[in-house]
Amino acid sequence: MATVDVIISSKDTLLSSALAQLINSTGEFTATPTKTRDALQLHRELRAAEVNLLIVASDSEEQETAQLIRDLSHHSLETRAIAVVSSPSPALAALMYGAGARGVVGSDASPCELYTALREVQDGHFSASRSVLRTVCDFVRAAPPPEMSAKLSPAEKLSAREHAVVCLLTKGMTNSEIARELFIAEPTVKAHLGRVMNKWKVRDRVQVVIRALETKIVEFPENSIRMDPDSLREASAFAQHPSNTYRHLHRVPS
Repeated sequence: MATVDVIISSKDTLLSSALAQLINSTGEFTATPTKTRDALQLHRELRAAEVNLLIVASDSEEQETAQLIRDLSHHSLETRAIAVVSSPSPALAALMYGAGARGVVGSDASPCELYTALREVQDGHFSASRSVLRTVCDFVRAAPPPEMSAKLSPAEKLSAREHAVVCLLTKGMTNSEIARELFIAEPTVKAHLGRVMNKWKVRDRVQVVIRALETKIVEFPENSIRMDPDSLREASAFAQHPSNTYRHLHRVPS
């Protein structure tokens, strides 16, 4: 089976080399590091290599990374970028998605989470690692916009098993963890999630979580996801700002 080529953009040679070695070990992807951080030059490298899958490490320069992803999208709509961030926060996750990233992965992500993000983004979906998904949950729970009072139509109602799968998904569990928790096979978990996505007309796990929180079909215990005061204030201020990019998290890719 042919491998999928990936380019890794990072100023940190050790980080990009480590990511490349990790990705190449799968036999599914072939990763090539680059130090290029200029959007036009990076676009040329991607085009010359006939690659549309890109990992951009933030290197603690989040605004620069977001601008790079934004500029790249102006040069090519085909480029699918995954941002690797060191300290996920509600505003940072929204910043990267708003800039056009298809995936946001915390630097603490497991190899399995990184592979999953690559596969999902390659297939045209949005993706988020567990730590990033938790910030999305925190963001929605801490400061939901006024319009978030959606209700499920009869056609969108979930079965008991689908509901159980969605509940565990909102806790940041992977498919294999959900399967073990419910004593079912992993392909069965994927089938349940597929039916949920079809019912709700969404295309990825992030949007399933947001829809579940919008409709309040999932009730979290007060201590299920903790948020420090600074992050809570950041999320609240971000949600109330008129130019926030929250709606990018709802956007269904065409």
